[in-house]
Amino acid sequence: MLIQPIPPILLPNMVQYVAYTGSERYDDTWDDTNPVTIVHVRVDDSSQIKFSNKAETTDFTSMLYIDTKTSNEVISGVERDLSIVPKQKDHIVFNDLTYQIDKVIVLQTDRGVHHYECQLNRV
Repeated sequence: MLIQPIPPILLPNMVQYVAYTGSERYDDTWDDTNPVTIVHVRVDDSSQIKFSNKAETTDFTSMLYIDTKTSNEVISGVERDLSIVPKQKDHIVFNDLTYQIDKVIVLQTDRGVHHYECQLNRV
């Protein structure tokens, strides 16, 4: 069974992708000098209220959807096929807010990766 790519109309957003480069002696580092623009993605905000005996907390998370066929990266103003594979700890900039990828869910078909669902938390 052939699963179609996610239509562009359902992927209206654009984000900046900043790769996690590793951990130095005292801190984590990211490649802030070379952010990559990814177009035709979707960012959905969500929140969850948690209750306990002592407190009530609200957790805000977002989900980023990246389709391997529809989503493209922009290099020198030209859209190209996506070569980025999102990883845990990478940063995403959306609407001037920076998020960190906490979890990546890879959805597979019989032909390979269909799309990525990335759980984001504000930095």
